[in-house]
Amino acid sequence: MDYQTSIDNLLEGLLDDKNAKPTDLPITLLKAITRDFSDHLLIGSGGFAQVYKGLLRNGGTVAVKKLANSIVIDEKTYNQEVACLMRAKHKNVVRFLGYCADTQGKICHHSGKFVMADVQQRLLCFEYLPKGSLDQYISSKIMGYLAPEFFRGIVTRQLDIYSLGVIILEILIGQKGHTPVECVLESWKNTSNESLDKSMLEQVKVCAEIGTRCIDLDPAKRPVIQSIIEMLKETETATDDFIENSMSTALTKQQGEETLPALHGGTTKVASNKRYDASVPKVKLGAIPRLNSVPRGKSCTDFGVLVQVMAPRECTEISRIDVDLVAVLSLPKSFRLFHAKDCIKQAIMFVIDHLGPADRLSIVTFNEDQVRCRMPLSILRQREADDRSNRVGRIIVLCYDIDYKIVKENISNEFLVETFHLDESHYATNMQFIGQTTSGIHSYVIEDIERIKDAMAVCIGGLTSVNAMAVKIHLETFEGVTISSIDSAAYHATIDPDDSQTATIHVDDLYAGEHKNFIVRLSIHEGSSERLMAVSGCYRNPKISMEDTIELDCSVVYVLRPTVTAPLMDQAVCPEVAGEVIRFRLLKEVSEMMEGQTELKELKNIWQAIRGSEDGQAAPESTKLSLARDVDEMQRGLYSKGNKLEGTAFALSWITSNRLQRATSKISPSVLLTSFLSRSHDFRTNAMEDMLHDVDREMYADILQGRHLGMVKYR
Repeated sequence: MDYQTSIDNLLEGLLDDKNAKPTDLPITLLKAITRDFSDHLLIGSGGFAQVYKGLLRNGGTVAVKKLANSIVIDEKTYNQEVACLMRAKHKNVVRFLGYCADTQGKICHHSGKFVMADVQQRLLCFEYLPKGSLDQYISSKIMGYLAPEFFRGIVTRQLDIYSLGVIILEILIGQKGHTPVECVLESWKNTSNESLDKSMLEQVKVCAEIGTRCIDLDPAKRPVIQSIIEMLKETETATDDFIENSMSTALTKQQGEETLPALHGGTTKVASNKRYDASVPKVKLGAIPRLNSVPRGKSCTDFGVLVQVMAPRECTEISRIDVDLVAVLSLPKSFRLFHAKDCIKQAIMFVIDHLGPADRLSIVTFNEDQVRCRMPLSILRQREADDRSNRVGRIIVLCYDIDYKIVKENISNEFLVETFHLDESHYATNMQFIGQTTSGIHSYVIEDIERIKDAMAVCIGGLTSVNAMAVKIHLETFEGVTISSIDSAAYHATIDPDDSQTATIHVDDLYAGEHKNFIVRLSIHEGSSERLMAVSGCYRNPKISMEDTIELDCSVVYVLRPTVTAPLMDQAVCPEVAGEVIRFRLLKEVSEMMEGQTELKELKNIWQAIRGSEDGQAAPESTKLSLARDVDEMQRGLYSKGNKLEGTAFALSWITSNRLQRATSKISPSVLLTSFLSRSHDFRTNAMEDMLHDVDREMYADILQGRHLGMVKYR
């Protein structure tokens, strides 16, 4: 048997023996089986490589990938790649058979002389897939995954983000090549069927947006990996909701008691009116550092981390927590009595119509302030202990005026109180005090039935979608890291005074789709590890779990810790973190201004300073535009003599909304001069939007029947 035959047999033996290890293959063999790399056997080509079909004597077939000579790959890198390929063994991974690194002398004409040059050839040999497209497995078109700046000699961490974006879009559209987000959505819309509900198409939209942002030509505008992970986690809730809806339909068909598998094995009895559905999505936690690295040789005393708690977007009667609601009504002692009474009556009827079958409502209409303060508390306190712990207790106050002294003496923070100020008077401060003391929202609306209904829609839309209560977020730092402070506004946060390494943030309840963001400031010691802090937590939802608490998945905050002598790394501030930092900063400044600690005229200068800061420059444009709009509205109202009271009411409502990160109804001072009604979109959830649509449908129905001559509304 001659040498060539033995070499051919070697490759044929590798194909026959599935356990054979990849081996070094001579260049002569690879040239022979590809007919000296004939164009007739070329099956794929690109900027980095060409792929040829190799024909063996026994009829077998292999694939040979020839790396382009124009790509400079040092020996160490090539050996590492070969080592990785040799270790890869999986039924879904095309089998690697061998490699070749050959250097040959070649006569070349250079500067008028013939010289001998070394020409390196790197080749890889793979098993051929006759029933599939080899191009799906052995890509020669790697350049399509590289960011444009790579070809200008710029190498940053954002190169991988660009490649990830290309892959996401290819998965969505089912073909290679850059595809705009509109084309992705159009492709899915054309192939959608009855099994795809809007929540699943929402997943496609989110992924398409991620892919499009990742392939932005400006590397600085591409998202960081932590942000991408959080966005992808959010899409999981859409699938969970789809499963939940399917399963809940089946559960409603059960009669009496059925035996269902227990969560930890065995069986448990579940009554038909006490459904247990493990598919209901859980509340999620997330944490994003402001910067992605801290030099190991340096300490940092004010390192920001954005901690987020996110409620599932959707909520059904099966998963939402029932409500105990007490409405306190106050009528004015003026000639407007009849009109005011009619407005409040319609508002309460709207509330009644939109409460669920298991919700409870009590109405208090006493005019004495002491009775108004004490009676709602008495009603809620009379509930059974189990009832109180398994329901959301809330007091809403629709009021024209109230005595501050009596309120201060009788108010209790045992239950959240949501106040709705219905008059253009100085009592807005008293109403806001009630909300701030009890951690409830304060909305400002004037005596117009549609505006009152809007306020009720936002309130009831939230209350009838609570899917988490008694939420606790636990923070624990690793060695060498301590917690300096926490920006939590209205939510109670405690830091262990002994070691400053543990802390807890308390959130009373979460509406479906709500996010609560907190800025945790860390002190990082010199030389500490990459791990900064672990974030965990728990919450309650008696409708979906008989356990006392539902544990949240833990996440760990990491940063890179390069040595001081290492090259400077990309230190771009994370936009999401920067946006929350400037929001908290503006909230602090406006609160101090309203308390008289700073001059009103300083608001414009304060905002300009915040916007010009490092975080202000890094924050998303949408966040800055929204905050700038609110600053303009506050200035317009607070500096205008004619609108001073309205401006104060708007500012107080804005403070409440941002302290609680919860939607309120705020009537813009400038809107009072027009025939239009503006609705703030800040922190609004899907359930609130649905309620607002109900208000619109009722109004338009009244217009068609000639019963309404109200304002034209826009959003």
